[in-house]
Formats: sequence, structure tokens, C-alpha cells
Amino acid sequence: MLPLRRGGTGVELKYQNFSVIMSASRRLPMLTAVNLLGLDREQVDRIDTWYFDGRLDKSDQWGDELYHGNSLDRGHMVRREDPVWAPSRSRLTPTPSTLPTAVLKWQALIRKPGLALRITF
Repeated sequence: MLPLRRGGTGVELKYQNFSVIMSASRRLPMLTAVNLLGLDREQVDRIDTWYFDGRLDKSDQWGDELYHGNSLDRGHMVRREDPVWAPSRSRLTPTPSTLPTAVLKWQALIRKPGLALRITF
């Protein structure tokens, strides 16, 4: 597990309504936990701009170099719409696409309109 470099202690990267724990050796999320409130969920537009999380060093996170010249793409470890809710609409702030929340996905599956691959247990 990768400890925070700035903005806190421990290994948990806290975002609005979800958290990520990073793998130090893979520089990718190892697990996430999300708080759901399905009745109050908001629609979220796709964002293709990803940002480094300032609580980790850039060398702790994969940037664009992992995705060039192959069939890999980024996908959200947590479905974009799931954590976007709040008891008060004025407190609702969508989380930007940060690199620690990205997982490797096969580009052909996630770039086709209407095609979604979901695994549920």
C-alpha cells in the first residue's frame, strides 16, 4: 500500500463519497470503497482529462505514458455516477478524474457507444 506524501497520513485517498488505496508496486488503485445513495444520484458527463493527485508524488501514479502505443485506456475504478450525491445540492461537488482513481481497461470495450461491461457479484 502506498502512503500519502502530503495532505494527511495513512494510505487512504479520500474523495467525496469514496476512497482509494493505491498499490505501491503497480502505481494503480488496489481497492476502492464507495458510499451509495441510489435515489439521489446525479448524471455525470464523461471527462477525458485526468489529473495527478497532489497528495501523492507524480512518480507514484501512472500518467499518459502507460496508455500510448497500445490498446489500453483509462476507466474509472468507481462508476462516475455512484459517488455523486449529497444531502444538500449546494454541497455537491463532482470529483475530478484523478489518476489514482483510474484502472486499465481495454480501449475497444469502453469507447463504443452503448457498450458497457459490468461485473456484479
